[in-house]
Amino acid sequence: MVEISQSIAHAEDTDDPVERTRQRLDSLNSEDVEYVATLNAFANQLMARFKRSGNPKDLDEGVERTKELLAFIPPGHSDHFPMLCNLGLVLQTRFKFRGDAEDLTQAINYLQACVESCPPQHPNYVPFVANLAIGLRTRYSQVGDVSILDEIVEICSTALHVCGSDHRYRDVLLNNLANTLKDRFEQRADRADLDMALTHYQACLDLRPPGHPKRYIILGNLGDVLLFKFQEDGDLQDLQGAASHYVAALQLCSPGQEGYVVLLTGLGVVFWTFYETQGDMQKMEMAIGCYQTALASSTVANLDHVRLLDNYGGALRTRYTKFGDVSDLNQAIQYFTTSYSIQSPSFPGRPITLHLLGVALLTRFNATGKNSDLVLSIEHLASSLQLCAPSSHERPGMLSVYSSALLARFKAEGDAEDLNLAASLCKDALTSLSPGHVNYSSVVATVTAGLLDCFEQTGNIDDVQVIIDHCESALLCTPPAETAFIALKAIRAKAYLKKFKNGGDKPDIDLAVDSFRDVVQGVSEGHVEHIPAHNGYATALQTRFELTTRHRDLDEAIEHYRIARRGCRPGDTNYVSVCMNLGNALRMRSEYSDDLDALDESIVLLSEVDEILSAASRNSQYFASLANLSTALFVRFQMQRNIADLNDAIERTICALALSTPSEEFLIHFTFATLLSVRYDEHNVLDDLADSLKHFSTAADRMPEKHHFRSRLCLNYGHALVKVAEHRDPIPNLNFAITLYTEAMTRSRNDHYDWPLAVMWLARAVYQRGEILSSTDDLWTAIGLLRGLTQTVPEGHFILGTSTPARRPLRWPFLSADATACAISEGRVELAIELSEHGRGLLWSQMARIRTPLDSLRAVDGEGWTLASEFERLSSRLARSSVPTSNGVLSSRLSLEEGARQYRLLSKEMDAVVERIRAKEGF
Repeated sequence: MVEISQSIAHAEDTDDPVERTRQRLDSLNSEDVEYVATLNAFANQLMARFKRSGNPKDLDEGVERTKELLAFIPPGHSDHFPMLCNLGLVLQTRFKFRGDAEDLTQAINYLQACVESCPPQHPNYVPFVANLAIGLRTRYSQVGDVSILDEIVEICSTALHVCGSDHRYRDVLLNNLANTLKDRFEQRADRADLDMALTHYQACLDLRPPGHPKRYIILGNLGDVLLFKFQEDGDLQDLQGAASHYVAALQLCSPGQEGYVVLLTGLGVVFWTFYETQGDMQKMEMAIGCYQTALASSTVANLDHVRLLDNYGGALRTRYTKFGDVSDLNQAIQYFTTSYSIQSPSFPGRPITLHLLGVALLTRFNATGKNSDLVLSIEHLASSLQLCAPSSHERPGMLSVYSSALLARFKAEGDAEDLNLAASLCKDALTSLSPGHVNYSSVVATVTAGLLDCFEQTGNIDDVQVIIDHCESALLCTPPAETAFIALKAIRAKAYLKKFKNGGDKPDIDLAVDSFRDVVQGVSEGHVEHIPAHNGYATALQTRFELTTRHRDLDEAIEHYRIARRGCRPGDTNYVSVCMNLGNALRMRSEYSDDLDALDESIVLLSEVDEILSAASRNSQYFASLANLSTALFVRFQMQRNIADLNDAIERTICALALSTPSEEFLIHFTFATLLSVRYDEHNVLDDLADSLKHFSTAADRMPEKHHFRSRLCLNYGHALVKVAEHRDPIPNLNFAITLYTEAMTRSRNDHYDWPLAVMWLARAVYQRGEILSSTDDLWTAIGLLRGLTQTVPEGHFILGTSTPARRPLRWPFLSADATACAISEGRVELAIELSEHGRGLLWSQMARIRTPLDSLRAVDGEGWTLASEFERLSSRLARSSVPTSNGVLSSRLSLEEGARQYRLLSKEMDAVVERIRAKEGF
């Protein structure tokens, strides 16, 4: 807060009514001895009444009467410069009220003339300097020229040297000098300025002991400088000290009193900083409460009002991002708009307000898809950059947000220039940063997050390493207590995850998991990063599961998704992404462990997300919602064979394809191709199969070479080619399928859940090619693959018959039968017997795992009796259905073929009986 020294003229405000003095003045002639003194009293009384009532007529007349008074005191008169100083002060007052730059210019000219009129030893020199400093600082707030601050520091330092410790204006001079040093620190980040400002404020406070009427002003200014000090050093004691000083100042200041709004705003900023530092949502509400109370007391559209509106709007926008109440966002936009409208074109804070307004409009566009918000956002963000000095510490953050707006326009309109410029701006911002930059850590977090968003579209893997490097550099100089410390760790973890998903190696996903785990351990419930951290950690675990199929990763991922979901509610900005991720993880669990309850919960969650986002179809997450629900419906189709699910999945995938961005397109083509291939199985429409191959080809061309989905793409693409081979060009299609299956095996670890499937499908394709070409080598290769698979397939794998009905054609009895059939085709009867025995041995193993004796099953009910009897009948027949013999002589190939056929039929019946038994309670 600033303060003006007392008027220099020898007249005091009286308690007499203004109009009484006016009448007295009107009764005098200008030549009367009493006229000048009465005019002086009248001018002072008008200004005093204006301060009480805010009546602009009093202000204007006060200015005119002071000018008239100056005409009676010519140059050379002892009171000329004191009166000139008074005129400068009243013009400054009118400038603050009306914002007319001409008033400020005249005021400064008069005050400079006063300072230049007398030497430093003159008794009026110090008050002249103190008042000139206020005028110059006001000009600085309008034009932003740091050289003005240098001028103030120079004249105030000179005055301080000649100002004794008992000088009546020493406290005012110290306060104004400290204010200027604080301003200069904000621009140049010279720590010496901050330390000297703190020293001067403390000295000034000593000159205003308890009971001094303006002690509260210095307490508030000390709160300001301690807040800056905390932002520099991260010492919580400074932040706590700032809060204590603001509270102490407010205890000495009443609503309506000068400085009350400033103090409440400052306390709100401190609470907000506590929130940003510690993630304490209660502190966010306390900050908003301060701003709300301050706004109720702020009646003048001045610079203090601007600061209040900007801070209040920023807090409301942030609260919207946490809880999703659009009224907060709309109110924030209104406050920023009002703040902008009352600022002069040259106001130094104008770029910040434009930036904040642009950010809020971009936030609303992302939520609603309203294009006019995006257009205005880009316009305001571009203007803020044009007004912002190239050396400003705010510029890197502004570049990052402008980049986000351009990226949003790219997603909406597809102009590659927007995408390229967005990525370039982020990299420019990072290049301009150094550890000495003001708020270095938080700015790095903001800019790297923006570049990570750009990477989602550009796929430039080099950008991911840039992000990782800058995050690690910032972490080295960021105190763990700062919010930016957790944010940087989270962004680095996301970057490792993106690196893995776009061609990285297993160490990258391990780093992502470890990094997210570190973040999760560093935040508690209620922290601003609590929900995003658990959500990110779960995503990393789920991604690693997709690579390794280790079920503990998927189970832990679901556990952390549930933690994140407990922390948010419908309307929260994290709610949609958390529900979508949990739904996907549960769908994945149902695929790998036949958990129908998990699939039901998955579809409920994904349907809820679809319902939320369908109301704002231009929301950037709507594409993912369509794709995810489509996949879940497809899984349910595989389990229940309801064709309506498959058709619904296809329709949603078509919609998702129309909304996809270049970085997402290949996955949608892959999904669409798979769905069409499956629909061909249901209806035998060759157009579906032909379209499926086109989309598989597109997906293969666009999917990154090392993407972790590529092995699954190879499997499904190969499977579609095998189907086509039944209709045309069998050898070229089978050759291509064999190449894809081989690639899938190469890309998957042999303990991956899909690896046995790749081996089986490869063996079948090789076998089919061998039959067409009469190739002994192909037949033997197929036999070798299947023989090895029968011996190595892990227990519990879906091929063994413990998975979904959709996978029945792949179950173990058929695997054994396929191997046996290959051996028969090759005439290797001994091997056929061995493979058949492998199948029968596993069947006995399956039967041995039935949890309750058959006698107990019979005792349950009539159905149990029937199932037990059927199980015994089929077991006996399967035991006899091994490769037949006659008097120790191996039977003919025809007999073996018939035996293999019977074995398949009986195995299918046994699967059905076993499933019915397991469906009974206790079995």
